[in-house]
Amino acid sequence: MALDQVGNKFVSTVFLGLDHSFGFGGPPPLFETAIFDRDDRANIDMWRYSTWDEAMAGHKAACNGLTSGLTRKELEQARVVIEGLVRNKH
Repeated sequence: MALDQVGNKFVSTVFLGLDHSFGFGGPPPLFETAIFDRDDRANIDMWRYSTWDEAMAGHKAACNGLTSGLTRKELEQARVVIEGLVRNKH
């Protein structure tokens, strides 16, 4: 769906093809945005979404977060806010 590079990090958004909720209820997370660090492969940030529009907005937010210079902690705080907005939407 989307792949961008910001410095030494890659932002990837993909269609998973399977419902990754594993029966825990709620809307099925069918899309995933992940930030991969080329120099630290164990350091991965990841978010999942139920719709194409949410996934594309999440991809854009991840890219904007990286270009803004946010720290990992600030990105995590933003992720909590985004996930709360997504939950409240459903």
